[in-house]
Amino acid sequence: MTPTKPTILFIHGAWHQPWMYDPFLNELRSQGHEVIAPELRCNDYKTYADPAAADITFFSGLAEKLAEEGKEIVCAMHSYGGAVGTEAMHGLGVEQRRAKGLQGGVTRLVYICGFMVMKGYTLDAAAPDVFQYQGEFKTFKEGQDVGDFFYCDLPKEEQKRLVDAFVPHPKSCSFRVPQVAAYEEIPSTFIYGTMDKAFPYKDQQALVGALTAEGIKIDTFTLESSHSPTMSMPKKTAELVLQYA
Repeated sequence: MTPTKPTILFIHGAWHQPWMYDPFLNELRSQGHEVIAPELRCNDYKTYADPAAADITFFSGLAEKLAEEGKEIVCAMHSYGGAVGTEAMHGLGVEQRRAKGLQGGVTRLVYICGFMVMKGYTLDAAAPDVFQYQGEFKTFKEGQDVGDFFYCDLPKEEQKRLVDAFVPHPKSCSFRVPQVAAYEEIPSTFIYGTMDKAFPYKDQQALVGALTAEGIKIDTFTLESSHSPTMSMPKKTAELVLQYA
């Protein structure tokens, strides 16, 4: 019998919708993997009193359900999705579940220019000076070229198409303070983007360096990309993820 390929669970970034990642997701699917990429709960911010907690609860429950079906899972995360996955996958590693006599679980965390948030710190603490908070939302300062900020390696017309599809993002998501971190238990990979303006390359390196200094083992790859290699380099990004699937 041919072994079942791991399921790839993808957690997308703030302001985005899953379909915006289709070029990347379809590259993963083309290799025969089940790919699950639901929309963030915080996109439906009116429904939840605590949108960040809703994201974490939802993706944790989804990963646990997949694990209970005996599936091994590679969790790939982009941008804010990394903050969600860092908490949501905690306790769901395949080794942690096996130690309890349970099947399935997460075999690898892959952060794609993703916020591998350290315990006790918020996303806001590391945010570039381009954001502002208006009421309950996190937005961009007037005059900010949002397309270039996220997708500087895409044509202007494609940048506009993507930015025009943005949905509001709750302010509260940037102020959540994580108390657990799945990367302490589950093998992790970080994909750097050298042209990233949303999470600058030097800041990515500093974060990975700080975690490495704490004893966290992190595989790394580097792409000459913006914050969104899933859009500008979908095939190459997928190839990196598939190394673990």
